[in-house]
Amino acid sequence: MDSRQLYKAAEHIRTTLTWEKNWIHFGTANDVKYDLINELIENFLQSEYINFVHERTNSGAVEATKILSAIKDLLGKNNFELWNDSMDRAIQFNRIGVLLKGKKKGPITFSMKWRISAIRYFSAFWKAQQICDLVGLSNKIWLSKSQIWLSCT
Repeated sequence: MDSRQLYKAAEHIRTTLTWEKNWIHFGTANDVKYDLINELIENFLQSEYINFVHERTNSGAVEATKILSAIKDLLGKNNFELWNDSMDRAIQFNRIGVLLKGKKKGPITFSMKWRISAIRYFSAFWKAQQICDLVGLSNKIWLSKSQIWLSCT
């Protein structure tokens, strides 16, 4: 999956997660608690590959063993997210040195509606299918001349 697709998928799935109420302080500048971050990545995300979501053109999958070195320069300076490979758990890092954990509670369900022209019909159908495939869910797609409805469950 390319950077834009991952960024867009995270944007949609983020709203389906249940986020913990308390932010966890991990530090800034020279006071970053790398052990805490590494422990959260290993124990909370529990994934061989971590999806790094930073910007539309700067996101991608990174091996879990290499993720800490990949994010080291961003910690306490930029906002970004780390997701497990099944996209059902995430850690949201804030530039002020705090993080928030979120995980899926129950099945992911969301619907999208695209208004499309005849030329973009196939493209919209393909994107709808990719979003469901990305998160490994079954899908129902309803088509009409001017709209596509997608429901992933």
